[in-house]
Amino acid sequence: METNGHQNGSEMESRTHLLMVPMVQQAHISTAIRFAKKLSKRGVIITFVTLKKHAEQMRKSYSPAVLLKLNITIEALDDYQCMPTPLHLAAGMKPVFQPLVQKLKANKKAGLPGPTCILADRFLTWMKEVADELDLPRYAYASNAAITTRLMQVHHEIKDKLIAVPDGPKWILSIFEEINKMPGLEFLRVYQDIPPVSKENGWFQFFLSIGEGFATADGIVFNSFSELEGTTIQHIHNAFPGRPDLKVAPIYPIGPLSTLEDFQNELFTGDAMEDSHEECLDWLALQPTKSVLYVCLGSQVRLFGEQISHLARALESSQQKFLWVLSKGRNNFQTADEVLPPGFSERTRGRGKVVTGWVGQLELLAHRSMRGFMSHCGWQSVMESLTYGVPILGWPHFAEQHLNCRYVQEILHAGLRVAENDGLEMVQQHEFESSIKIFMDEAEGHAAAKGAAEIKLKAAAAVASGGSSDLALDELARSFRTVTRRT
Repeated sequence: METNGHQNGSEMESRTHLLMVPMVQQAHISTAIRFAKKLSKRGVIITFVTLKKHAEQMRKSYSPAVLLKLNITIEALDDYQCMPTPLHLAAGMKPVFQPLVQKLKANKKAGLPGPTCILADRFLTWMKEVADELDLPRYAYASNAAITTRLMQVHHEIKDKLIAVPDGPKWILSIFEEINKMPGLEFLRVYQDIPPVSKENGWFQFFLSIGEGFATADGIVFNSFSELEGTTIQHIHNAFPGRPDLKVAPIYPIGPLSTLEDFQNELFTGDAMEDSHEECLDWLALQPTKSVLYVCLGSQVRLFGEQISHLARALESSQQKFLWVLSKGRNNFQTADEVLPPGFSERTRGRGKVVTGWVGQLELLAHRSMRGFMSHCGWQSVMESLTYGVPILGWPHFAEQHLNCRYVQEILHAGLRVAENDGLEMVQQHEFESSIKIFMDEAEGHAAAKGAAEIKLKAAAAVASGGSSDLALDELARSFRTVTRRT
């Protein structure tokens, strides 16, 4: 465990000191850093906890002088290896976090200044034990949507009903039917709209624990804004009717956290990747306004040969301009030419561009040439796209991506969907062709573009001085100084 410390003791004793513990994945870390900088402007001292490999990247982006000015200290935990899912990453982080707990306890016993409250990712369910051990208030931070927070909350709210569902082939369908009845989740259509939890894979128990974590938190924070998910936020607030012992903690929707004003092209995957960002910006600068379909499925989705071929042939036949960020890794390919149809690059030259390196997505989406975004519908991508008025053509694959896609399509009316499947089925060339044509050329696509443009205005208003998210951040920073820990 390494520390990058700057503050002196007297200063830290007199101000709010937040122990900030995000999940150790790209989207979570990048938004948490932006969140930390916003809190720093409000006088909060921050100890930012992450892994050594991510700490190294942070120190490349932020010099000691910048960290000093921001009042941010980095605590670097030992790296560890596990499956790259929230369930496994959260469990793996617990043992490497323990030396920091012992250090904080020893400092407190010695009378040294330390954190006055904790803000930890909702996946880190064991942080409740840490908060109890350190006797500190704990805020649950969800870097995803309020609808996902509501889904996890519902798992705790109707826990007894869900546990009573008999095992068998229709278990997930029965679980879905119970969840679909709950306020705020009625818009879901099919059981594939919720993450594929099961007792066997551990995710059902994990969701129950996350829901309990929200119920016992001293505050709930998420990367969204009232104008985007106001109804869902109200349902979260009104949960557990008739249960005064389970009164929901104060809620702080403080997004969108990613805006051009504080944009930095930061990589926290821990992998060595080529940088394709400037190359993409140069290409976009040559394209007409609102002409380009941006295709990117995040840092976790991996496509393989046949599926890549179906998408490539559809993009070629569409005659649309496109920018495709085709992620490589996990041995799916080494160069794009290995998996693209023969001659594809030559036939689409000028009209299309394929890169396999890292890009700072926010700056690309904010570019004047962007017309639409074919996305996996991870929440960070959804927020970045809608913040800059770019409609979404959803192609969800796993986790809460189906939930987000359904919400964008059915409630926000700011996007369409490539195909109705579970993300595991092969999407055929004709399905891509049909959805791209509708999205880019026809009335449904124009309606989605109108919806996204309206959300762009609401997002800008939310983060402006005196906007809903700006005020929520002010209120959150004040609450750190006045919160009374729930017991």
